[in-house]
Amino acid sequence: MEIAITDLTYMHSGVCIAGIDIKTLENIRPVLTFGSIQKDFVDRNKVYPGVLIKFDLLHRKSKPPHVEDYVFNPDKTTFIKFLTQSEWVSILGSCASSSLQSAFNNLIIDKKGILPGAETDSLAVIKVDSIKINFVESYPGALLPFKIKISFISEGNWYHLPVTDMQFFDYCRARLDKGVSRDELKDDLEEFINGSGYIYLRIGLTRPFKKEDSVSELCYLQVNGVYSEGLDNEIRYIVSNETRDIEFNEQKPIASNTLQFKIFNIPLTNNDKEMELFNTFLSNVEVKKYSASVVDNKFWSILLGYISTPKNKIKESGKNEKISCESMSELTSDDKEIYEKLRKWRINKAQLLNVPEYFIFSNKTLMTIAKIRPLTLDMLMNITGIGEKKVKDYGTDVLAIING
Repeated sequence: MEIAITDLTYMHSGVCIAGIDIKTLENIRPVLTFGSIQKDFVDRNKVYPGVLIKFDLLHRKSKPPHVEDYVFNPDKTTFIKFLTQSEWVSILGSCASSSLQSAFNNLIIDKKGILPGAETDSLAVIKVDSIKINFVESYPGALLPFKIKISFISEGNWYHLPVTDMQFFDYCRARLDKGVSRDELKDDLEEFINGSGYIYLRIGLTRPFKKEDSVSELCYLQVNGVYSEGLDNEIRYIVSNETRDIEFNEQKPIASNTLQFKIFNIPLTNNDKEMELFNTFLSNVEVKKYSASVVDNKFWSILLGYISTPKNKIKESGKNEKISCESMSELTSDDKEIYEKLRKWRINKAQLLNVPEYFIFSNKTLMTIAKIRPLTLDMLMNITGIGEKKVKDYGTDVLAIING
């Protein structure tokens, strides 16, 4: 079954995925026979909102109101394509209900949730005119360090619902970690969302639980996804670890001078393969913007804004061949002394810029610099892993260390 992914939401034990069958417009929530879906499955298969994925659904696993659950075979999950803007908006619009109450068969209690076992679906799409955002403190031991609530009007009633949209939350957390205030982020988000042509909210129900002993169990309403043209362009399509072939609009070639985005998630340790891919990518593009942050003390998440470098571009040095040193065994004792000086400089520079050390130069690049000891900026350009931007940013420092 081909499913347009709409939801990625946080759970205590993993990630919840949901989407829409593009043929029947039926809501589908793929689940495992045992356990929960993990983030590595999401990234490996590019299961992101706005992507078409083929799932091998085995059988339904229904417990009202969660009637959309289907057990699936994770080994037969296939990425198909990124949806275009027109396809994405068409799917959301075709599924949208006129109001939140009607979407859940008028069974919502106190604008909060629905009783377990109620005869209704647990997923819906609604269209709203505008939203308001509020950040609130989380309780000790909660899944997320803070809560985001979205307020909106449906049929004359205000609703104030928590957001569990994983990409939305991660975007907010990254901005706040960079020092943006909550008020600034709130204003930016409301501008992204309210200043565009459509606003769709994906509303879902939690599994039954009690918030307090004095109240009955409810399946509480939550915002699983927030979709608008401005927000989608800001968040949705710079999250995958693979560069998109399109910029959310129609499928057309990207000009070589068009700013594109790519995210690398590189583990703090045992990262040789990821670092090799990262450095290979850097050697073929011109980086214009970047941001980096440590996530969960496990990996660096690096967002690059770049333009493609034409494959036939000749460096100013007049040479196409790049020089590379493969092992420390190739270095003399004097070379190793320079390498250590370069390595200490790299540590200080990385701390100053708040980026991982290998974002500046890889160990292999430092070894090559130490071995050939370039005397000019043009000579630096002959080394694998060094392009025009790195020469501009770090070349003078490197030459000073060599000549010092």
